[in-house]
Amino acid sequence: MPEAGYTITTEPMGPGGCDVHTVMVHLGAQGHPELLVFETGKIGRQAAGAVTLAWGESVIYATASRNKDPRETIDFIPLSVK
Repeated sequence: MPEAGYTITTEPMGPGGCDVHTVMVHLGAQGHPELLVFETGKIGRQAAGAVTLAWGESVIYATASRNKDPRETIDFIPLSVK
């Protein structure tokens, strides 16, 4: 079993040669040898932020976007989940 730790890499393997940033995390937990793999820069580049999280055969994909002109008249953070 690997010890708990992480590695960070950046490689120009995204669309158009853009950088893809990857963080691989070893939890070091008994019975859980799988890596947690966070990756950004490969997909969802139109969003203000996009990341995938893979663990074994499961993948979560999350994006965030924003308006470049904030509305001054609201006193809350509008949130949409799809």
